[in-house]
Amino acid sequence: MRIWSVDVILRTFTFPVVFLFAASLSGEMLEPPYDIPSAIARPAEVSDFEGEWRRMDRQYELEISDVNSEEGPTAVYRNPDPVKVESAEWIEDDGVPAIRVTLRDEGYPGSFYVLRFLPERQVLLGTYQRPGAEVSNVYFLREEDAEN
Repeated sequence: MRIWSVDVILRTFTFPVVFLFAASLSGEMLEPPYDIPSAIARPAEVSDFEGEWRRMDRQYELEISDVNSEEGPTAVYRNPDPVKVESAEWIEDDGVPAIRVTLRDEGYPGSFYVLRFLPERQVLLGTYQRPGAEVSNVYFLREEDAEN
């Protein structure tokens, strides 16, 4: 039976432990073996919402601008004719930025969207609520992506 001395144990196990610790500090072991696209490597920001968007199940269009304005974002909605937007405001939905767009026009008595930007899909995803009706799940693609 072999008896391990403290010296043998230290020499046997110290190098691998020190090597693993040093490698983890240098980031070698923490780096993924592939590049992560910047669109999915970060959380959504309000600047991601800016642009022209098209709802894919209908001919509805939503244009969001002035995303960094102190007064809040500006929204234009078309179906395909212009529909009055009562308000557009930033809200937080499950800890991420979202936009709430409230419509107030004939046929739109306070209907509203709550939309989040999904960086990994480059879409606006959320819900549409018409007073007295069921909530609908909806998504919008950027205008240039919707045409392809």
